[in-house]
Amino acid sequence: MSSDRTRLDVSTLVRQELRSLLEEAGNHAGDIAPSDVLTEELGLSSAQVAQLLARIGTRLGIVSPMESFTDVRTLADLCALYQPQAPTEPRRGETDPLESSRRRAEARRSARRA
Repeated sequence: MSSDRTRLDVSTLVRQELRSLLEEAGNHAGDIAPSDVLTEELGLSSAQVAQLLARIGTRLGIVSPMESFTDVRTLADLCALYQPQAPTEPRRGETDPLESSRRRAEARRSARRA
């Protein structure tokens, strides 16, 4: 599955769960923009935002870090929290930590043999 496809799936799931929670709470679930603030503009309480995070996490099989909870203000923030992270390339001059560990172990073995 491509990264773009996965991002679309996560965004769709987040929107579905948000709409469902809004409808359950009796709030209007019309057009929702990515910049809409969950509490002020959409009328969710902090407890409902926490419930929404738990529901999305359960559906995705992901436990969101609690420190991320305080960063979620908008629909866009919510989607970003659950988006798959693209692997990053090491910067020039940086090496893979496992490769560095392997080299250190090899150097220790070589020193013992000498």
